[in-house]
Amino acid sequence: MNTPTETQQDPPEPRRLTRSRERILGGVGGGLGRYFGIDPIIFRIGLVALTVFGGAGLFVYIAAVLFVPAEGSSQAAVGARFFRGDRAVLKRVGLSVAVIVGSGLLAVGSAWATGMGSGAIVAVVAIVLGLALVAAAFRGGARWLILPALAVTLPAGVIAAAGVDFHGGVGERSYRPHTVAEVQDSYRLGAGRLEVDLRDVRFPPGDHPLRLRAGTGAVELLVPKNVCVTTKARIGAGYVGALDRENGGVDIDWKNDPVSAGRAPRLVVDGDVGLGALLISESPVTDGGHRDRSEVTGTNAACHTGTAQR
Repeated sequence: MNTPTETQQDPPEPRRLTRSRERILGGVGGGLGRYFGIDPIIFRIGLVALTVFGGAGLFVYIAAVLFVPAEGSSQAAVGARFFRGDRAVLKRVGLSVAVIVGSGLLAVGSAWATGMGSGAIVAVVAIVLGLALVAAAFRGGARWLILPALAVTLPAGVIAAAGVDFHGGVGERSYRPHTVAEVQDSYRLGAGRLEVDLRDVRFPPGDHPLRLRAGTGAVELLVPKNVCVTTKARIGAGYVGALDRENGGVDIDWKNDPVSAGRAPRLVVDGDVGLGALLISESPVTDGGHRDRSEVTGTNAACHTGTAQR
């Protein structure tokens, strides 16, 4: 009797993680979705969330692009070829690093130039890069210009929108006058931390105007308890905490205008911070300028209780 011959089937090929051809950037999300059999959008949202909250998503994505091969490619991943000393890959990685570093320097220079009032020059550079990208769209190639173009335009746009002014220097500055004559009408800093301590000054009755300006950073004003403080603040993006009042967000134009009680002197503060915080307190802020919003740093008791806040 003849027995039927059993045909042996080849074992299925093991699943292989590759970067998908149907990609938005590097095909990482699509490749992970195909490998695990779920919608790639799940991985894309997860990578974006990791990038926003801590930046880990960016490093994971770059590592996947370097070490996971592309779909249908017979060559090893770029990272593996790099460690084997492939000259073509070494050249591409070197060029990529140079573009990233150069773009970082462009971003810093663009932000600084805009904050120093040279926004017209930055605009010319952005137009030139834009024209180069348009020309590249017809001729092909030069996609690497996208990153420098974004590095020039995005920081300049943020600085211009927030009204940041870097005039006044950079670093930490502290002023502690002891008499009314030593108090300046205006204090300014381009970027950093500015502290003005007026607690030793005996102000006579009447209004005493004071201007505080900072491009980016923290401005802290320490005031005596016997002075009524009125505050007018313009903040591009950040926070203002004026004794027992506070506000925060983007494009803040805030005013607290109380009336002094009896003959108490009144300090009329005009604050302008592009990106950062304006803090007015009766005691020093000890946590690096980031005041806990639940903390009351003064009561403005020298003012009448009926205040007008806008």
